[in-house]
Amino acid sequence: MTTEPKAKKERKKATKKQKAIGCLAWAVAIPLMIVACNSGGSDEKPKDTPTAKVEAKAEQAKPHVGEDDKVDWKSHVMKIYLNESLHGGKSGQIDQIMIYAKDFDLSDSVIKSFETEIVKNYQSKKYLTNDAAALEHLFMATVVEKHYDDKLQKPIDKFAFDYLQNIKDSYRGINDSIAANEAQMNKSLSEIK
Repeated sequence: MTTEPKAKKERKKATKKQKAIGCLAWAVAIPLMIVACNSGGSDEKPKDTPTAKVEAKAEQAKPHVGEDDKVDWKSHVMKIYLNESLHGGKSGQIDQIMIYAKDFDLSDSVIKSFETEIVKNYQSKKYLTNDAAALEHLFMATVVEKHYDDKLQKPIDKFAFDYLQNIKDSYRGINDSIAANEAQMNKSLSEIK
């Protein structure tokens, strides 16, 4: 009969030990998890942010670099335009087109044709009148602007930047800065000629 109480004591002791070890493990694990979550060492964006979702969609539709004229970017831009369920609405459409455009490395002749097209479209004063066309021109302006190094201060680069800013603002319904950007575009155009 004396062995039974001793066995119970041993089990209680073992259970207390296990509980103590479990508590110690949690006491170490929780601060480690907090530190890991709060550390800013990772450049990764959370996977469920609107930007991450837009980037993921753009990643799926990346163009095949090197197939310059074979890439049907217009149909891709139109798909984005027609996708009313796109997260972020018009801003989401703009973001997705800009991400898509930044992946393009096109030939110099295609870049030149984009330059000519955006200048011609601006001069016609129709560049803010049609949403679908605005997104196409946003794509072209982004490709042109990305093509040039900002440090070189090329007039066409500055023009493309202001042009795409105006398209983005107008498309989102923000019209406060359009006149100021147009003045800058006119200055850039005078430097191009």
